[in-house]
Amino acid sequence: MKIFLYTYKGRRVTYDLGRDDVAALHVIVLSGDEVATVVFSDGSTKKYDSALDNPRVENRFDGDYTLTTDREIMQWLSLTPPCEACILSSYKRLEFFTKSRRKED
Repeated sequence: MKIFLYTYKGRRVTYDLGRDDVAALHVIVLSGDEVATVVFSDGSTKKYDSALDNPRVENRFDGDYTLTTDREIMQWLSLTPPCEACILSSYKRLEFFTKSRRKED
């Protein structure tokens, strides 16, 4: 499975997980950069950072959300803002999934 994370500048970074047994994704937005912790079905975890090749100067916490169902994970993977809004992609996904969670509560 491949996941896509966005930097604060809207650059899409692709990571190949090398496996498909994703049980959950926890996404944190730090200074506009997405950082995902993937939880696999065996309980192991791995962290992926969109800013790995261009480290952040500051880690300002913008928000987070957790995806626990296949439907949510597939929806997250397919949520790609149009190119003119790429610079806000990490915030668009944060907004979408935090609003979805509020509706469920």
